[in-house]
Amino acid sequence: MVFNEEQRQFMLKSREIAKQKLKLKQEKKKKGKNTEKDEIIIIDDEPSQKVEKTEKTETNDSQPNIIKDIIDSTIIDNGLDTGNKKNRKRKIVYCDYNLSEIVDTKGGFLIEKSEEDYNKEKEKEKKIKHNIPINLDLSKNPKCQECDSLDIDYNYLDNFKVLVCRNCRTKMPEKYSLLTKTECKEDYLLTDSELRDRELLPCWERPNPHKSTWNNMMLFVRYQVEEYAFKKWGSEQGLDDEFDRRETEKRQRKEKKI
Repeated sequence: MVFNEEQRQFMLKSREIAKQKLKLKQEKKKKGKNTEKDEIIIIDDEPSQKVEKTEKTETNDSQPNIIKDIIDSTIIDNGLDTGNKKNRKRKIVYCDYNLSEIVDTKGGFLIEKSEEDYNKEKEKEKKIKHNIPINLDLSKNPKCQECDSLDIDYNYLDNFKVLVCRNCRTKMPEKYSLLTKTECKEDYLLTDSELRDRELLPCWERPNPHKSTWNNMMLFVRYQVEEYAFKKWGSEQGLDDEFDRRETEKRQRKEKKI
């Protein structure tokens, strides 16, 4: 790159100004005015260009300014040979940082939960939480609607208001098995607004097992979903007819596209 005469004169003036500032700093250092800060001196073997520094106002911030420290780092002559560009020292201001007070914000990104957090959530789910207190008189306690057992599954009771024991729940999956939101929409032809209405269909929300950052998984009891779907479409045969009608419409649309 070729410089004209004006640019060359401007560079020479800036170098002279920089040299004067560096000399003033060296004099202050000799007098002992700049003894509060620790310094690290690194020998710069490679030639480097002098950069004109801009004057900046001092800030009263308690936290150290990293950018200001980098800008304040300057190159001073070694004193052996002012014309030699290799024998120079680099002065870097060193500041102590309290790492215990620094907070890692992760740059605003959504971070996946760790295994410890996921295990804590599972432990909370395992704890039995129910609103109905246990009575000392066994006859007054809630019983299973299938076998009159006192071993009630309180997850079903709290979320679905269904009195069923654990044995009957496992023995009769055609009635008490859980359905996801997708299965309710595809198999029973229910809409999102109907599945969000808790008065129509009680729901049990649980963390998504595929990924913790996704939306919660919505679970429904099979017999409650079937009762509402049969009531909506008239009967079980009406649900089957509506399902067949939609399938034929899909097939016809595909044939038209082809």
